[in-house]
Amino acid sequence: LLDVPDFAAWVGGALLDIDVLDAERIMEDLVDAQFLEVVGVDATGRLRYRLQNLMRLYARERAYEEEPEDAQRAARERAFRTWLTIAEEAHRREYGGHFSVVHSEMPRRPLEAFLIDELLDSPLEWLEAERLSLVAAVEQTASLGMDDLAWDITVSAAVLFETRHYLEDWRVCSEAALAAARKTGNLRGQAAMLHQLGGVAQ
Repeated sequence: LLDVPDFAAWVGGALLDIDVLDAERIMEDLVDAQFLEVVGVDATGRLRYRLQNLMRLYARERAYEEEPEDAQRAARERAFRTWLTIAEEAHRREYGGHFSVVHSEMPRRPLEAFLIDELLDSPLEWLEAERLSLVAAVEQTASLGMDDLAWDITVSAAVLFETRHYLEDWRVCSEAALAAARKTGNLRGQAAMLHQLGGVAQ
């Protein structure tokens, strides 16, 4: 259901609406069954997983056929809201506050404090570990019409894009989220993304 290149166990937990320990056990079972493969350990010390291409296509086909559309959307939204929740907190911790940053009204997904603290021991390293997934999440939320998620994730990830000079990622996310906000007439999202594009151009 997600277009991300790889993922940590907490993403599986968000998709299935279970805690991260249960998700880790499921991931281990899927690795043992050769449905998932471990691609390495990220900067936060978490294992990252991915589906092989043929398995991904098969899994997507089964999900579309067997899961109701509202269940698919709810699972995706849980995952995207979790990325937003953690990215926003990473931004806050890295900057020492939100200052003038504008956010959407999108409800955050509550997470256990211990998990947030473990993941964000080094906020910028978590953002680095999730960089490709955050970009993919912005592009997917934008394509699905989830404009508030698209632009708010972009705002929250901007500290990484700016600090580490990922200007192309910053531009791609801002343009995708801006297009989604324009489609829905979301003025706050449009303004936020125009501001981000100004930052890219500096």
